[in-house]
Amino acid sequence: MPLTATIRPHQPILALDTATESCSVAVLLPDGQCISRHTSTPRQHTQLLFSFIDEVLNEAGLSKHEIAAVACGQGPGAFTGVRIAIAATQGLGLALGCPLIPVNSLMAVAASGWQHWLQNNPHTPNKARLLAATDARMGEVYAQEFTTQDGLVLSAQAEPGLLKPEQLRERMQQNRPDCLAGDGFRAYPNVLDETVVPAFPQAASHAAIIAKLACQVPVERWLHDPAMLLPRYVRNQVTHSA
Repeated sequence: MPLTATIRPHQPILALDTATESCSVAVLLPDGQCISRHTSTPRQHTQLLFSFIDEVLNEAGLSKHEIAAVACGQGPGAFTGVRIAIAATQGLGLALGCPLIPVNSLMAVAASGWQHWLQNNPHTPNKARLLAATDARMGEVYAQEFTTQDGLVLSAQAEPGLLKPEQLRERMQQNRPDCLAGDGFRAYPNVLDETVVPAFPQAASHAAIIAKLACQVPVERWLHDPAMLLPRYVRNQVTHSA
């Protein structure tokens, strides 16, 4: 059962994700259909984002003013990518007068890993602990732990952290997650030595997942002031000094 498969919006939700080198846009419809566009072309997010928005809305037969809310991956992730998604979402909120829904990018990675696990193992437990880790460059990863119940709802177990690979390995040994997700495990494969936990380094955030996770956000937590939509950077230092 895919994550959040039974959760559907009452009205269309538009979702944007540019927190990594990939750029994706999706619209989730009340019937559960999700129309999306995705590319892994780095440094072209700004050029592609709004054309993708037009494409998915045209395919869905919707105008921008029929969108009930706009969701976006708020990070942590690439600084420039996170800023692009936040700014675009704020602009849409201002232009359309619709609420905004921030979604934790690491939660989207964890959800992606959970989907991969379900596809590979029909006997996946209903309740599990997930550890998402993405490559933060500079010899570090962004990491956060989540739980899932019946393949539907993810909840954060702690705030996202910035860890060295050896700290990530320690976290794994201490907390014993049931599933690992994210390209942090591809960037630092040695942390997987001696582990028998299912690992999905290919798991990544995507606008389609963000749209479904946005359905889990209570309406009272939707943002009606675009200025309240803030990026989640975790790291303050942008560049690596030599």
